[in-house]
This record gives sequence, structure tokens and C-alpha cells, in this order.
Amino acid sequence: MLTENEMLQVADEPSVARVDDEPMPDAEPAVAPNYEQNDLVWAKIRGFPWWPARVAGTRRTDAEGVRYPVRFFHTAERIELSPMPSTLPPYSSREDLADPTKIKSKTMRTKFELALRELSKEPTKGAEEDPTPTEGWRDEGHEYLGRRVARPFKGGLMVLGRITRWLPAGDGENEPPLFHVDHDDGDEEDLEEYEVIDAFELYKTTPEATKLAQAKARAEARAAKEEEKAVKAEVRAAKASERAAAATTAEAKAAAEEEARAARLEVKACRAAALAARADTSGAEAAVAEAREEAIAAKAAFSKVAAKAKEAAARAREAKAKAAEETKKKREAERGPRVAKAAAQFYTEAERLKLTAAHPGLDAPAIAEMIKAQWKVLEEADKAPYKELAAADKQRYEAECAASGIDPAAKRRADERGGGQDRDYTNRRRGV
Repeated sequence: MLTENEMLQVADEPSVARVDDEPMPDAEPAVAPNYEQNDLVWAKIRGFPWWPARVAGTRRTDAEGVRYPVRFFHTAERIELSPMPSTLPPYSSREDLADPTKIKSKTMRTKFELALRELSKEPTKGAEEDPTPTEGWRDEGHEYLGRRVARPFKGGLMVLGRITRWLPAGDGENEPPLFHVDHDDGDEEDLEEYEVIDAFELYKTTPEATKLAQAKARAEARAAKEEEKAVKAEVRAAKASERAAAATTAEAKAAAEEEARAARLEVKACRAAALAARADTSGAEAAVAEAREEAIAAKAAFSKVAAKAKEAAARAREAKAKAAEETKKKREAERGPRVAKAAAQFYTEAERLKLTAAHPGLDAPAIAEMIKAQWKVLEEADKAPYKELAAADKQRYEAECAASGIDPAAKRRADERGGGQDRDYTNRRRGV
């Protein structure tokens, strides 16, 4: 039986002239029509006129849909065609197609007339050459179809195969359902259900089944990993959305929104990858590729926006730090230099921690009184280091006052009056 491509090759030979396409019928059937063997139909393939033909076998269903084997009158070519769309209308429904004058090519018109004549005289022409019917056998409607099996044979030989058709149980007691197996070596056989179950179990022991199981386990592991990544991406998307809602600047809001978008696209990509790992289909792989590209593009967009937001944040921090430094300098300028410490203050700072640790029960005022009493009875030689520190601090203070144009004595009088600055001190600071 010729395929449609083979039919086109035959038609390209010099003995057959090609013609312009004629349009298909306007109305297409809602469902595929059912034909019996020897039903007469009009068959149509691209590049040829509608041609009288006979259904030469039983209906077959595969992944491409419903198909019928047909034989063309006069040319005797055989081909399988689908009635959907309308390439196989019943012969009686299109009497207008039986008009040779519509065919432009003289050679093709002559062949067409001979075909009509053969149909009229011998409507079952070539039936003796039709393939043996497989009446009752089905290639759909059972869970076993497509499954792999292993069959033992003499000499320890084991052959693998696949279940391609099945025959439902008959009405009699000895008519169990049968399952047709096409062996990988080209042979074939029909099995009863108990034999099929044994063949399933034997197949589990084969290297092929082991490899498939391992591949499935690896695929499931990949899918689980992608699902885990998707969950983490969902969390990141949610957090980014929260940051976008709480953002106080346009830059921060844009960056968070882009981050959320990128994370959502990553979720989509991971889900698609999990689907591809489990299904292992070209459609799923295409979805993965598309989702990955979208996720990469979104991450790139987020990186740009995030970089701008980072720069803006750095500028804001720098401006804030600069403002704080200026405020500090202004405050220090208003306060003037830090007043020099007395020797007793240096001694207090040195002894406070030691006494506090030695007397944990005493409060701060009691510790202060103890330090004050110790300072009073301290030998001059022991006070000398603290006096040196006080002298150095005084020199520092006087130098800073001179640099700021401040009279130390006027500032000291102002401090002694409770923190105010007298007019002379203020005027000197202003340069008056």
C-alpha cells in the first residue's frame, strides 16, 4: 500500500500529468465518517483531481487520527487517507465531481474517464488483493497498548516487543481477550492476558527495563530539584513584592518589582523543567527553553535596575553621612573645644572599673565617694602620672581654643555659670 508521499512520486512519472488543485468541499464533517470495506468514495491528494476510489480495508486509528486504506480506480494505486478534513466524502454525495470536462490535462482526463468506467463495471475491482482484514482488533481502548514485554524462547533466548493491538473477549467460554505483540526482531504473536502479565514481569528483569527505571529515577530527582527551586523562587518573589510595597523611593520600588518578576519567571521555568523531566516530551523541553530565556532576560533587567537602585542608595547613604558630619562639625563649632580634664578625672576613669568589680554591692555614688577619698590620701608621687595627663590635655585645649579664636578664660566663666556663654566670649567667637 502506498503512502501519500509515494503516491506523489508515482504521479511525477511522465505517464501521469499533474493538475491544478481543486478546492475541498465547503462543509467538513463534524466527526469522522465510518466506512466499510468496498464502500465507494472520492479520494483527494494534493496536486490531483478528485478521484473515484474504493475503501480497501478496515478503519485504523493511530497518533495521527483515523485513516482508511483506499484503492484508486484504473491506476490501482493504494494509499491511506484520513476522512478529516474532507478528503474522503462518499461517492454518492458528490455527483458533480464525476465530470471529466473539469480536468484540463488531456492525459489526466483520459485516465479519469477510464477510472469512472472501471467503477461502473467492477466496483469491487482489486478486492482480492486487499490486505487480510483484522476485524475486531483494536489499537485503542486498553491500558496494555504500547507497553513493552519480554518473551522467553528455547535455548534461553529472550525477545523484547511491544503490544500494538488487542482483541476483546468473545461470547464463548474459550474466547478470552488477545493481545498482539510485535517483536523487535520482526516476528509477532498473539498472547492471552495471563501470558501478557508474565511477559510484563519478565521484562522487569531486562537491562532495558533497568535502564529505563534508572532514567526515570534520575528524571524524578531532577523534577524534585526543580520543584524545590520553584518553591524557593516563590518565597523570593513574595519577599520582593513586600519590599516593593514598602519601598519609599521610586528606585527601590522598581528594583523590588523587577526582582519579584524575575523570581516569578524563575518559578515558571522551574515548573516547566520539572514537567520536562517527568514527561520527557519535546513540547515540555520547548517550554523549558522559552521559560529559561524569559527568566534570564528578567534577571538581566533586574540586575540593571538593582544596580541603579544600589547606586541611588549609596548616594543617599553618602549624603546622609555627609550631612551628619556637617551637623557634628557645626555642633562642635558651637560648643567649642572639649574642656581639659583635671588630674582627678583621669584617676577616676582609671579606678572606676577596678573598684566596681571589687565592690559589686556598691552603687555609682558610693564608688565615686570612695574614689574621691582615695585621691585625697594619694601620695604626690602616685598622683604625678595623672597630673602629667591633665597638663597635656590642657595644652591640647588651649591650642584648639587659639585655633578657633576662643578665649579659654571667657569660655570657662561661661561654663561655670551653667553652660551659657557671656557676651565677651560670644563676641570673640564672632570676631567682634
